[in-house]
Amino acid sequence: MKMSKAKHTGKLHIEKNRPNEDYVLAQKITPNIAVVVVADGAGSKRYGGATADCITRQVVKFCIENADRDDFIVLTKSEIYSYVNKSLFDMIKKNDARIEDHGATMMFAIVCDTKYVAGHVGDGAIFLKNGKSFDVLSLPENGEFINQTYFLPAVAQMEHFRMYEGELEKEFCFILTSDGISGTLYNPTDNQVSCACEQLYQWCKVYDADICDEILKENLEKVFDRYSDDDKSIAILCDGLDS
Repeated sequence: MKMSKAKHTGKLHIEKNRPNEDYVLAQKITPNIAVVVVADGAGSKRYGGATADCITRQVVKFCIENADRDDFIVLTKSEIYSYVNKSLFDMIKKNDARIEDHGATMMFAIVCDTKYVAGHVGDGAIFLKNGKSFDVLSLPENGEFINQTYFLPAVAQMEHFRMYEGELEKEFCFILTSDGISGTLYNPTDNQVSCACEQLYQWCKVYDADICDEILKENLEKVFDRYSDDDKSIAILCDGLDS
């Protein structure tokens, strides 16, 4: 399996001298298990970035702790959301902070052999090529207003957590994007995924991870930045042999 990731600070944050609060991780856990995670810290929350950082690390930690279990996929489906959500509450309690000062979206894709589990809370999008072409696996979930979405930590367990699972074909690719990118890769009017997704897949499959990371970052800065002033983050997990 091959993986790549990148992020870029949007114009709005640069102008306001604010940090990029997107966090991205991509990690090979074992020879047959890999995970990619994207979390977008809420700009309206004091500790949005810290929340996103914690989410990405805890998803990876869950995979590391349970990778040797025969029921890894089954356990992941039933336990990973609660594991991450509880970790956030533990962090908040340890720091003697307020829950309402924390918030971030969460997207992840985990592949184990030929099976996958993916999860999503909030906006952003997950695209999946499972065989011939790309489709949307998970679209943004907005609230009453277009710029409103849902975050972790959440008191109401799993109310806005969307989970997906399935079998993978020989050729597959997950592309996880924050809301600064997702609208560029998908047209809701005709329900079409951009052909750019196929190009991203080919880059990840052909190039070494460090080279692909640089290619992705350059495209976030020079291409995707034209379409959104928001922070941008992307993670890709696809078939292919490690170099």
